[in-house]
Amino acid sequence: MTARPDARTALFFDFDDTLHDFHGAYIEALERAVAPVAARARPPLAPGELARRCLLPWARAWEHTMVGRPDAEALWRERSAAVLEQAGLRPDATLARGVRETYLTEMEARLRLFPDALPALHRARAVVGPDGALGLLTNGPGGVQRARLRALGLLERFTPVVISDEVGCSKPDPAFFAIALRAAAVRPQRAVLIGDNPATDVAGAGRSGLGSVWLARAGAPLPADRRDVVPDATAGNLMEAVERAAELLRRRRDG
Repeated sequence: MTARPDARTALFFDFDDTLHDFHGAYIEALERAVAPVAARARPPLAPGELARRCLLPWARAWEHTMVGRPDAEALWRERSAAVLEQAGLRPDATLARGVRETYLTEMEARLRLFPDALPALHRARAVVGPDGALGLLTNGPGGVQRARLRALGLLERFTPVVISDEVGCSKPDPAFFAIALRAAAVRPQRAVLIGDNPATDVAGAGRSGLGSVWLARAGAPLPADRRDVVPDATAGNLMEAVERAAELLRRRRDG
């Protein structure tokens, strides 16, 4: 027997740095990717130092080119140019191509689920029940994100899977969350999102009427520029986040 649309619940998860250690893989892959450039820098740089210098321009490149419908070619033009610039080198197509290829290869080799991911997903399925939706909401290129989900054994666990590249808008845009809610056939009052990013996950969910659980694995407070973001609940690990989400769903159902 299928649950009534007004009784159906949904528990949504963010992907990067919520279910898998994106940041750890990213830092290692970036350092490997820039190592050949660091060796030719003027003056020479340690790979770790060049990687550190590239963190901010690489983040800005993502923000410029990967919202809504991502432009992978523009992303890598900007990122490769930043590496060479930080190393004091002129444009070099061979070095730029090597940065891109090495980063992508190393990144995929370092994909790892957090140890609590699978137990938490098993518990999450029990929370929403057989008629509820267990969904995944992520920003990024559809092909890349689906390949990573598949490699980590997660793709078949989620319905719906909503990826910014495939829908033409991204978190925290309310249009993105509206698409997710329609795909899950659930009202915002019956949905909760678990995610690590205060701006895209917590603020985006709140503006769209969903409940939010901020996953703060390191136990750090909200960043100073995000003190206006107020999650409905905070958790230090993913299993705790699912329990907080279950409590929110009960309160939102009964409220």
